[in-house]
Amino acid sequence: MVGEALEKKLYNNALSEEDVATVSQLLQQDPYLVQTLLFPCSRNLLHIAAMNEQTTIVEEVLRLNPRQAWILDSQKLSPLHIAAAEGHVEICKKLSSAAPEACFWRDSHDMNPLHIAAMKGHVEVVEYFLEEST
Repeated sequence: MVGEALEKKLYNNALSEEDVATVSQLLQQDPYLVQTLLFPCSRNLLHIAAMNEQTTIVEEVLRLNPRQAWILDSQKLSPLHIAAAEGHVEICKKLSSAAPEACFWRDSHDMNPLHIAAMKGHVEVVEYFLEEST
């Protein structure tokens, strides 16, 4: 079981300025941490990093365990849904590379990442999804 202090440290590093060295060090302490760590709403470290545009942390988590891109939170949001909602096109590219099928997954409101990006006015993300679908 992950210690509460370690969990809080990981969460804070994913939310604040990028510190991939700290995250890497914490993940080295517990190699299964990337698979077992859950935050509120059943979100994993990849969801949190995608939300906060922490590109380096997204890359590190995907390197350690690309299957994290396939995990849905309690609202059926993948990390790709979250990155699209925030307009983080570079993170969308990395996540859709790890889980191409996630582009088509629908959340609890029956919306896929393209729908969410369009609804939020994130033109660059919409253009990326449309280019990738052709």
